[in-house]
Amino acid sequence: MGNKGRLPVLTGGMLVLCVLAVASMAVFATLTLVSARADMRLSRENAEFHRAYYEAEYQAALRVNGLQKGADDAFVIAVDERMALSVIARDGEIAEWKLIDTGETDTPDDTPLPVWEGE
Repeated sequence: MGNKGRLPVLTGGMLVLCVLAVASMAVFATLTLVSARADMRLSRENAEFHRAYYEAEYQAALRVNGLQKGADDAFVIAVDERMALSVIARDGEIAEWKLIDTGETDTPDDTPLPVWEGE
């Protein structure tokens, strides 16, 4: 009988559609992996900072608790290379307890950061 009355099978369009679907899924999988790795790195940095902060807080609390009634003390305990815990105690009580920036920058050398100065 032959091919009379039958529609020709068109596989070219379907093949292109399948290739595009697989390629887009590969791109999205790669983006997901990169994003997950960045999130993990950020979470680890955050956890390390908080561990260091709580250790500094513990050391500061020990020092303040060791003060005699009526004694004054002011000290700074480093948390990491950029942050420190500043504590001021007056009369054996905490007057100020805050996290301060030590002024260190993220630039490896001493080049100034490109900050717009309004001109």
